[in-house]
Amino acid sequence: MSASIHARLDQETATLRDELRRLGLSDSDIVREGIRALAPRLSTKSPRKFIGEGKYNSGAGSRHK
Repeated sequence: MSASIHARLDQETATLRDELRRLGLSDSDIVREGIRALAPRLSTKSPRKFIGEGKYNSGAGSRHK
């Protein structure tokens, strides 16, 4: 399945795109490589937890009667 992308580029990004196109890359190549380069930022790990978080009631902040 193919997908289309329409993007507005600021001047700095358009200049970078032009430089990459001079290297022989198509706009599609640039987008594909960019997405692959950003993919490691996606985390499949669960959020980090602090050891002992939520396991014990220290009584801090509670009122004793």
